[in-house]
Amino acid sequence: VPVESALVRLIKPLVQPNAGVLVILIDGMSAAVAAELAEEALHLGWYESVLESQGARTAVLAALPTLTKYSRTSFFTGSLQQGAQSQEKNGFAELTGGELFHKGELSGAAGQALPGDVLAAIRSEAGMCAVVLNTVDDALAKADPGGTDWTISGIQHLEPLLAEAARASRTVVLISDHGHVIERGGPSTPIAGAEA
Repeated sequence: VPVESALVRLIKPLVQPNAGVLVILIDGMSAAVAAELAEEALHLGWYESVLESQGARTAVLAALPTLTKYSRTSFFTGSLQQGAQSQEKNGFAELTGGELFHKGELSGAAGQALPGDVLAAIRSEAGMCAVVLNTVDDALAKADPGGTDWTISGIQHLEPLLAEAARASRTVVLISDHGHVIERGGPSTPIAGAEA
C-alpha cells in the first residue's frame, strides 16, 4: 500500500463506534523493528490483527526519496507531498478529525508520563488520534543501529501510550513512514546532497 493511501485504506476502516484508533508512527522503523515490538506487545496482553484477505502484516511503500519530509507528510495528508509538522497536523485533522502530536508535544510535566492534552485526545470520543515517535530515526542519524535491541520501553513514550490506549479501549496501529536497512560493511557510495 503506498504510504499516502495507508491512512484512508488501512486505518480509517478500523474506527468503530466507541472503539477508536491510536496511530503510533515510529519514524524510521524497519519491518524487523516492528516485528520485535509486536512480539513484545503480545507478552503485555495485546494481540495482533491482520487483514483477513492477506493473513499477514501489510507492507507500506514509502515515498521516494525515502525521507521524513516526503513519506511522513504524505502519510498524514493522504497525498504525495513534501512538508513539515504543520502540514501533517492540518492534513491529519482534515482526513480524520483527530489530533496529531509530534516529539516536542509528548513530554509531560514533572511526574507525568504524558501531557494532559495527549491523554485527553486518547481518552476522547474522537475516532482517531496519532503520535509521532522519533527514537528510531534519531538513532539512525546519530549511531549505528545494528546492535540495538528495540523494545517497547526503549522507544521513548511508547510504553505509556500503549497503557493509555488499553485503558481507553483504542486499537493501536504501529506504522512507519519509512524504514531502514542496516549497512553491513559494503563499499560507501555517497550521493551529493543526500542527508545520509
